[in-house]
Amino acid sequence: MLPQHTGRRLAAASAAAIVVGSAVAVTTSAWAATGAAADHLLISQVKVTSSATAVTLTRLTGAGAADGTAIALPVAASGANRPFTLEGDSAAVGALARSSDGRYVTLAGYSAVPGAATASAPRVVARVDAAGSVDTSTTLGTSFTQEKVRGAVTADGTRFWVTGHGATASPKGGLVQADLGASSGTVLAGGTDALDNTRTVQLVDGNLWFGSEKGSAGLYRGTTRVVAIGSDGSGPISFTLLDRDASVPGADTLYVLQETVGVYKYSSDGTTWTSRGKISSTSGWTGLTGVVDGTSARLYGINGDGAKNTLVQVTDSARSTSSPSASSRTTVATAPSGIAFRGVAFAPGGTASSPSPSASPSASASVSPSAGQSTATPTIALSTTYLSSAVGGVGDPTVTATVAQSAGDANLLTVTASASSKTSVATTADVTVSGTGGTRQIAVAPRGVGYTDLTVKVTAPNGKSATTTLHLAASAAVQDAANTRYLTGASDSSAAIDAGDGYLIAADDETNVLRLYRRDASGAPVRTWDFSSQAGVSIEMDLEVAARAGDTVYWAGSQGNSKSGELRPDRTALFTTKITGTGASTQLTFGGVYHGLRDDLIAWDKANGNRYGFAAGAAAGNIPKQIDGFNLEGLEFAPGSTSTAYLGFRAPLVGGKAVVVTVTNLDKLTKATFGTPITMDLGGLTIRDIRKNANDQYLIIAGSWAADDNSDPYALYSWDGVAAHAPVLVRSLPTADAGAWEAIVAVPDLTVAGARAQLLTDAGAADLYGDGTEAKDLTHAEWKKSRDVWFTLS
Repeated sequence: MLPQHTGRRLAAASAAAIVVGSAVAVTTSAWAATGAAADHLLISQVKVTSSATAVTLTRLTGAGAADGTAIALPVAASGANRPFTLEGDSAAVGALARSSDGRYVTLAGYSAVPGAATASAPRVVARVDAAGSVDTSTTLGTSFTQEKVRGAVTADGTRFWVTGHGATASPKGGLVQADLGASSGTVLAGGTDALDNTRTVQLVDGNLWFGSEKGSAGLYRGTTRVVAIGSDGSGPISFTLLDRDASVPGADTLYVLQETVGVYKYSSDGTTWTSRGKISSTSGWTGLTGVVDGTSARLYGINGDGAKNTLVQVTDSARSTSSPSASSRTTVATAPSGIAFRGVAFAPGGTASSPSPSASPSASASVSPSAGQSTATPTIALSTTYLSSAVGGVGDPTVTATVAQSAGDANLLTVTASASSKTSVATTADVTVSGTGGTRQIAVAPRGVGYTDLTVKVTAPNGKSATTTLHLAASAAVQDAANTRYLTGASDSSAAIDAGDGYLIAADDETNVLRLYRRDASGAPVRTWDFSSQAGVSIEMDLEVAARAGDTVYWAGSQGNSKSGELRPDRTALFTTKITGTGASTQLTFGGVYHGLRDDLIAWDKANGNRYGFAAGAAAGNIPKQIDGFNLEGLEFAPGSTSTAYLGFRAPLVGGKAVVVTVTNLDKLTKATFGTPITMDLGGLTIRDIRKNANDQYLIIAGSWAADDNSDPYALYSWDGVAAHAPVLVRSLPTADAGAWEAIVAVPDLTVAGARAQLLTDAGAADLYGDGTEAKDLTHAEWKKSRDVWFTLS
């Protein structure tokens, strides 16, 4: 017999606060279950993968029948909503909890796009209502970072209590409270192994219950362990509390799942909890919920933790105070290939029994049309009618759909893909719609290369609908898709600098536009600048290089001729911009411009015996991308300097070595003065970009001087910036995918094992969609894109 600590109750009309050791008075709703077929369930499911992955909530009845449209949680930020993902290979995440008022189901996850790292991503709470509307506006600051966030529960949708592994986070603690829309939470419990590392959480009879498998393992109400179950490392991972005995106020029967062991039954007489034994054939369960049906308890469990696991159901027909008498196990549903079920709960507004029923279902949870419902036809508009995705892509660009209905509730509108003009490229099943209210996000996971027109349909509860067309272009799968993103709007990325707070500014060599992008997400630029008029040019500058010194960014053209050998004065521009702000708030203003660098380089080389052949390489009629051509593609400052800079050349290649020219007064934007030049042995390759970090550690992209993009090898070298020291080969770069490696965004600390660098491609000459059209010539900016890839440096 285990003592049942009653705890201290705080009477309130709603869940206004929970403090350690206290409880909140809440009301609950109940529906009379009439069998498994009347049970309405939600199941969280994910793709089994080692990285962050999208989450779908599937609606099923307890008999396994489909029970409505699946709910896709958002994978990209939209308005106040944050992206929501889970770790694809962990059964310890994705638990679902139904709110005390029956209106919501909640779960906790990561504010990270699919494929991104989750360790430092803010933890986020998803709130889902009966209409399938999703709110992911609530984040927890740094709580639970570096470890798993496991569960979330709410009384009425306005405040959440979240559990997880908080032992290594700052602030430290395993129970965190956060209000709807908050960007941080308040730690309510911690300081012991058990309270720093918690599992799933439920609100029952106004009391907050959660499990812990660490330290003093067991089931806790507030900070008091009510039932000791298991031991350190093998405690309760899920549970359900039911009201089965009319003579005992409130919940009196506990079914609790001990990790790898199975489901145990406990009963309470109002004072003590007594173990009634284990239910057989439940040792593989990883999730649990239940409902009272007459004199029995019907339990649903997630069986197995890998792909194609199952939702199963057993019924305990024994009275609450007796040993369990479980029926044979029934398989309700099996996850598809490559997919795993994670959590299960009764759906908001669905059939479920409550430990202490006191109200009928809320009318606000109903999605059925009412007499006063709008009779208008809904409307739909897309943020863009053109979209690019990649086969097997992770976090591809999305389109925002704005939907409305005159005098109607936008939350009740359904958005789907109803047709595809070429199903070999993408079917309607490959389209995911997420979001709530008047704003929805549309993502497509294509299955083939090419083009298709997707019909997107909005339907109102009155049955009326409207459609629009989304034109999709799908590119081929690439290596390391999990670490790949796509920057759309231009395909010829040629230089980049880090703008801070997870953003970059990219230049391309086909336009003079500078574009601000998120580093961790695919999509269009969030801001653009064009300084052509200030720089005194009328056609493209062939921007190839960039370097930053403090708040000044230097940009320059290739200084070379056109690909047909014509002289191009606009390519001689060297100009500066001043950068203010960081991240999404970054702004650029024009500084100054100098057009004499090309002439200075040629004159300097002539004065030194034409050692590099600049004059001949730059002469009219000579193409720039040949072994003795003239083409600038790298710029970075010398160690510790904001005036002396290194100019790295793609051509010429001299004596099998790449050429680096030292300019000692770059900051003056005037006639250049030169230091001692450097030649580098890069294995017969030349310089495509050079970048350093604050510790004067350099990375160099080495590639061919030729114009055949990625048909020749590429490599990444490290260097210390000292002229007498040779660069060191770090790794080769893959060349099987479209695009040439052209830009380094930023250099990590190269002394740290596993450090990662982000590189961009110039894909302007690539046939991305299999129709023979070079990317630079595509008719829609949304279809033009460069790859943005993170590489681990070994």
